Amino acid sequence: MLNKRIDKAWALGICIAVCAAFVSIGIVQADITNPGGSSSSGGGGADGNWVYINKSGIILATTTNQVLIGGSATTSSQNLQVQGSAYVSGLVGLGTTTPSARLDINNASNVNTALYVEGGASGVTIAQFSRRSGVSTDIKITGSAGNPAFIFGANNTDKSAIGYDNANLGFAVAPGTVGTSNFLFIKDTTGNTGIGTSSPYAKLSVVGEAVARNFTATSTT
Repeated sequence: MLNKRIDKAWALGICIAVCAAFVSIGIVQADITNPGGSSSSGGGGADGNWVYINKSGIILATTTNQVLIGGSATTSSQNLQVQGSAYVSGLVGLGTTTPSARLDINNASNVNTALYVEGGASGVTIAQFSRRSGVSTDIKITGSAGNPAFIFGANNTDKSAIGYDNANLGFAVAPGTVGTSNFLFIKDTTGNTGIGTSSPYAKLSVVGEAVARNFTATSTT
């Protein structure tokens, strides 16, 4: 019986010593006696019950179950907020607990848009999908100069694009960037199609040489 008491006392002493060491070196810093204190003392903010782990590394709100990583503020409007870069080695599921891809978005309820990406100012690419094995290929989504488009590239060079030509008001297929020497253009107000021109004046307008085996006219007007 005496040995068991000694073992328990020894284990408790070790736990107290380890916890004290963690607090002294800043691995754990929590002010449970003054939860409404300043952020530097381990509490405070709108919640008033924040617990610091490694001070500015991970902060937990004990009453609202909020987690802030990479910051020092004691206010957050999200359940999980990450300030800075994050690395995930496994699969991530949004709206699903069984993700089947690196990022799996399940919007079965159709309440909101499944994926919303905002950007594109000053010609910056909004989104890019790339293959970097063998021949490098890219599919970019851009909105440069008000021309929303998909741009297809190979070997780090933009090759062709399809999208809306905002200046000429129509759908276009172009080399590199929509609006620059469009190969094919369809006017959105008339449906007129232009090859080699962005100003088609007939159902089919061709600027340049055209070759065909035959043309069949169904009307003389």
